[in-house]
Amino acid sequence: MFDAISPVLPVFLVILSGYVVCRIGLISAETGSVMNNFVFYIALPAFLLKAMAEVPTSHLFNWSYVLSFFLSSVFVFVFVSVVMKYVFKKSISDTVLAMMSGGYVNSAHLGIPIIMAVFGNISPIVVAIVMQVLIFMPIIIFVLDFQIGNYSRGRGAFLVEILYRNPIILASALGFMLATQEIKLPGFIDDFCGLLGSAGVPTALFTLGFTLGGIKLQNSTSLVKEIGLLVFAKLLIHPLVACLIGVYIFGLSDKWLASLMVVTAMPTAVNSFVLSRRYKVAVDRSSIVVFATTAISTVTLPIITFLFGSR
Repeated sequence: MFDAISPVLPVFLVILSGYVVCRIGLISAETGSVMNNFVFYIALPAFLLKAMAEVPTSHLFNWSYVLSFFLSSVFVFVFVSVVMKYVFKKSISDTVLAMMSGGYVNSAHLGIPIIMAVFGNISPIVVAIVMQVLIFMPIIIFVLDFQIGNYSRGRGAFLVEILYRNPIILASALGFMLATQEIKLPGFIDDFCGLLGSAGVPTALFTLGFTLGGIKLQNSTSLVKEIGLLVFAKLLIHPLVACLIGVYIFGLSDKWLASLMVVTAMPTAVNSFVLSRRYKVAVDRSSIVVFATTAISTVTLPIITFLFGSR
């Protein structure tokens, strides 16, 4: 069992180190922001460009896997939306952000390191990144703007930036094109991306922990049921539904089923907290769900890795 989960344990130890450093104030919030920008704009794109360019094309067009991830995510979105809207009587904007907390996986900061550590192939998590950023995120932002009634240029520019100025998406797209055309990166560029990208994964994990350490958790006992629902949806319902769809509808192979289970079992993305804070809706709940799912996933992800990653 230890051999199956050992690749995941160092990942969470790096996250923990970032959290501790933030809580004791060893590094300032400004420095943490610089590290996060380095990861997002430089290191991870370099890593993804090199890694995607080397992925066999057969790994990029597994539509059974793509549809399994898409349908399981949509199922969770619908389930959470119905419960939040008709049981908890929440507004549409509140419901949309709850939907994101319950079904939007942490694909970049946590997904890439874990998928690489367990499977040695980033294509399963790239599917999640592309689908979330190009399909789910625009819909979420559109609904939030429509409900809040703010179609300002600033919000529109925010959506454009997410879609077209996201270096992670751009690097993945470029690497994807190179892989499909079987074009190799020039030697010095490949070495450059390898050297720079090697700093991306550990720094991404450290900054994730640092970000979690900076989230201020408020006393929100009135939100316990809502938080419980979202944690349950993200860490249990999402991977369970994905497994059922992958096995009984698409008949995924063991390797792709294992990848699907680990990807869908990822905790809630920090982006859900970022949007809640930006739109000033359910900030306390979003922050607690991000923190709780990440903390609990230190137990659930190794278990899923043990059950499926060794198949």
